[in-house]
Amino acid sequence: HPKRPAAPANPFSTSSTTQSTTASKTATPPTTALTTQPVTTTVTTVGCHNTVKGEHCYDELIWAATTGLVQHPEWYPGLSRTSSVEDFQARLANDTKKDCPKPCNTHTSLPGVSLFCWSVARPGFEHEIIRMQISEDKGMHQCDNMGIFSNGKYDLGGGVITIPIDIVPCGVSRDNTAANVATFRNAWQALDRDGRFRKHDFTVKVDPDAVLIPDRLRQQLLPHLGGSVYVANCDLRDKWPGSPDYPMMNGALEVISKLGMEALIKGEPSCASSFPWQVWGEDLYLGHCLQMLKVYRVDNFNVLTDNSCRGSDCNRMDAAAYHYFKSIPAWQNCFNMATRR
Repeated sequence: HPKRPAAPANPFSTSSTTQSTTASKTATPPTTALTTQPVTTTVTTVGCHNTVKGEHCYDELIWAATTGLVQHPEWYPGLSRTSSVEDFQARLANDTKKDCPKPCNTHTSLPGVSLFCWSVARPGFEHEIIRMQISEDKGMHQCDNMGIFSNGKYDLGGGVITIPIDIVPCGVSRDNTAANVATFRNAWQALDRDGRFRKHDFTVKVDPDAVLIPDRLRQQLLPHLGGSVYVANCDLRDKWPGSPDYPMMNGALEVISKLGMEALIKGEPSCASSFPWQVWGEDLYLGHCLQMLKVYRVDNFNVLTDNSCRGSDCNRMDAAAYHYFKSIPAWQNCFNMATRR
């Protein structure tokens, strides 16, 4: 299961803890994009403290407002995703098992989900389709930050310069896909050196020819905020009964939480010595590696419609990504259908 603070066995008992006065800078997500914008209303209350990121109480609060609220709504009567940060902190402050102070008399909205999106792209069509996304503010460019890895430094516009990695020539995997693990091992090491993913809740690898709707992805990831998780998006167990490879995370959309990424970066060398990665595709290898590293698998078979799984349907409004589209007009047509433009 996702790594999370220990949940109480029973609904909250009464107790309170007080500390010195302060008010935190917080975030109010817009209705269409769950990104953060500072908005806070402050009325000072003596003997209060609003928890902030980096404190144990803040981690407890985020878990309660996302995973806890979904899994155990009975623990949080009267609270919902529209409740304030202070509403949740007040409830935690009344739990003797939690180390949360009484909040100040402020009202700040719960934070949204931040995404760091990245891709490995070669010069030519892959660069051009990413340039289009940047220039038209679509797809990956609507993530909170993005990084593109390539075989050299290229200016893709909008301040996006590709990060050089060694793209290793590859053969065919056992599943007739690209045996490209070596290149993505280089990319994961480059992600570690780059470090920007650590400022965001989820790291999202997107194929250049995939249509991504980040707002929808943010909404679907809210229940898993703060956990050590990855998202399996393709289930073919009916076609391959008994296969240890399914459900799997198709490579067109690889969603991994920040804690999951840290586990991958730390533990991937152990995976490399445990699996025959030389004859696997990187998505198959990545899924088995994350399982070995005890990163919790979240199954969401609606988040991606993919011609490599059960087919792509750009009219699916419950999907956050669509794959694959091998020309800019085809990509734009799918985007327009998915967003009803």
